Amino acid sequence: MVTQWTVLSSFRQITSLEEEGAAFGLSLCMTCLEEIRARLRDGADGNDARIERAAAGLAFYKLTLKRISEDGTASFKAGDVSVSQNPTELLAMAAIVRDEALAVAAPLLRDDLFLFRQI
Repeated sequence: MVTQWTVLSSFRQITSLEEEGAAFGLSLCMTCLEEIRARLRDGADGNDARIERAAAGLAFYKLTLKRISEDGTASFKAGDVSVSQNPTELLAMAAIVRDEALAVAAPLLRDDLFLFRQI
């Protein structure tokens, strides 16, 4: 079953939450899971693992935006290792993670962003 806890577990495989804490991560994962579930096609299996990965990818992108907007730099620390990166490059990488996760889940999601008016 896909829950905010399973999304958090997938999310932690992508990034660390040392600075923000698990409570923030859980809240972010819940919000992203609700966002993905709101886009599910009628009849889609709400417990498909692709939903979990899509929510985790979206959460990673939103966390990256938050980190960049708060301090203008993008640095992450995991244990004794810290990495600093150009915010533009980091955001582009986070967008790729998000987009790939959403692409895998695409068969389960409605396409609400497409509009065709005329030729």
